[in-house]
Amino acid sequence: MLSPSSADSRLRRPSARAWRGISAHPVAAVAAGVALALAVGMPGLRIAGFAGLGNAVIIVGCLALAEHVMGGFRAVIALLAAPMIAIPAAAALDALQTGTGFETALRTSAELTLDPLVIGGGCLLATSAYLSPRWRRRMRVGIIAGLAALALFNGSAVDIARFCSGAIGLAIGLAVGPRVQVRSASGLHSALAAALVALAAGPVILAASHSAHGPLEPLADSRGGFITLLVIPGMLVVTAAMLRARGGRVPVILGGVALLGLGVTAFASNVVVPLTQNWIEWTGISAAEATWQIEMLGSWAIPLGMLVALVIVEARSRRIVATTGSSSPVEREVIGRLVAATDAGTLGHMATWKGNRYWRSDATTGAIAYRRIGRVALALSDPIASGADSATVMREFERYCDNRDLIPVFYGLHAQHVSGLRHRGWHAVAVADESMIDLESFTLSGKRRNDLRTASNRAERIGLSAVWTTFPDADDGLRDQIRRLSRESAGRRRLPKLEFTVGALDELRDPEVQLVVARDEAGRVHAVTSWLPIWEEHRLIGRTLDVMWRQADAMPGAMEFLIAAAALGFRAGGLQKLSLSATPLIVDAAPGRRARLTAWLLGVIAQGLEGAYGFRSLARFKRKLHTSTQPLYVAYPDALALPMIAAAVLRAHLPSRPERTT
Repeated sequence: MLSPSSADSRLRRPSARAWRGISAHPVAAVAAGVALALAVGMPGLRIAGFAGLGNAVIIVGCLALAEHVMGGFRAVIALLAAPMIAIPAAAALDALQTGTGFETALRTSAELTLDPLVIGGGCLLATSAYLSPRWRRRMRVGIIAGLAALALFNGSAVDIARFCSGAIGLAIGLAVGPRVQVRSASGLHSALAAALVALAAGPVILAASHSAHGPLEPLADSRGGFITLLVIPGMLVVTAAMLRARGGRVPVILGGVALLGLGVTAFASNVVVPLTQNWIEWTGISAAEATWQIEMLGSWAIPLGMLVALVIVEARSRRIVATTGSSSPVEREVIGRLVAATDAGTLGHMATWKGNRYWRSDATTGAIAYRRIGRVALALSDPIASGADSATVMREFERYCDNRDLIPVFYGLHAQHVSGLRHRGWHAVAVADESMIDLESFTLSGKRRNDLRTASNRAERIGLSAVWTTFPDADDGLRDQIRRLSRESAGRRRLPKLEFTVGALDELRDPEVQLVVARDEAGRVHAVTSWLPIWEEHRLIGRTLDVMWRQADAMPGAMEFLIAAAALGFRAGGLQKLSLSATPLIVDAAPGRRARLTAWLLGVIAQGLEGAYGFRSLARFKRKLHTSTQPLYVAYPDALALPMIAAAVLRAHLPSRPERTT
């Protein structure tokens, strides 16, 4: 039962929240009050009734968003200036198109002053200048494509006014908004995607409208039947989506076929047939006949022009991508020295593996190792930076990706870097648990270490010893056995070996990688483990387990024996921490409310891959060693891009090159 005071506080909460909303958006609150007063006190006005109230809600909502993003003064300027300029401009264009006088068109256009998109469309596009690059592109592509399609194909006075208001609002945002560096890969892709969507919407608008007379109405009215109405628009929409998602040859080919087919169909229907059938007579270019001449020209020239633009934009994008990051052997050596000089975390040495690209910070000495998969820049674990520089490096990398139309994603990120990203609006979900051993307190005594102690005693009885070496320093016989064990381990898997965060024989060749090998008195290798270095400011402070290979008939507990031997040896060498690496898709911590669906999906994937990769079995093996765990996260700025990110993570782990066995 609630006490009177608690019940009273709960009753006060809605009013308190409402007051905070009003005080934060005073301009929108005043506008809402005026709209309500007009609706109630003046029933004859267009704002009365359900439709009018709906329009008022849309306008006030646009104003509230603009006030929240760019302040009350700028919001009012955008809300008033866009329709004040757009309505006379729409009247002039409508007079030119219909042949009526400007005054008549202006009187007709005066009725548009209460249209929600005439008032709110320009305000929204002005607001887009203050949004993040991703949401700025989305808002502009969606609104401009819709307004342009209606104006060019339907062509009514209200459509023209809406488009003019949007164009003016966009100009206002560009003029008074923050200066943004726009690279062609992002800006041109967005503009072209908007144009493709607008072009695809034409036949649909024509089919739904009974009075379409826009300047490009003949383009959508070409005699193509089902192909023009459904197939070509569908291809254009898919092209726009693929262009925004990943670029490449496929959207260029698909869009090229659609645009070429649309242009040829429009040219045949609107130029060749009318001229050959003497439906029209060309008497030269004149003002009186400019409308239908422009329509005839645009019906086929616009799709063919967009085909040329599609090829040019993709070519320029490829040039930008070609200069995105570096992956040369020399750069890998530089990154290796930088990893040792900074604090790149327990997985930092993986940045030196082949397949990674490297981005270097301008403001600090930091760097990011990542893989470019489609439009996703998949960064591996923590930034290669020291202390406070990490946040700066991550912000710079985000801007770098935004300017190149890439989606930055940090995979395998430790918790200390997550809070800063969440504060900037990023999402973060735990995707793995990393098992850790504190070497300073490590011992084989006690019940918790019984499995390790039993394996060590068994190895001593049968004459199994731990051999410490590196692959370049190993003798030929040992290297041959390691190669053979690598092939046998790969042959026992039913699916390809994972990459990206899992090493192979190529990674063992690094002289910085320590091997601990279980070999019996006859010289036969039972199992192999490899350990990556963990650096912190030029100091080797620990090791991370990478490869675990064992013979099918190896001594039971061979892996436990090697882990115990490695832990004791590294502790004797003065190291502080030992990571048994992460177990993908297995997380012990309860997910947050927003991450429950993602966590459930990860569990389903882990269960499906258990037979091939044994993620759950590996997690049980590590828990048996009584290690501590810390979560590793995938952090991403945009929840709408999660399917694309998931596909990129999957592609990064699948093999892209054959494994060397020599």
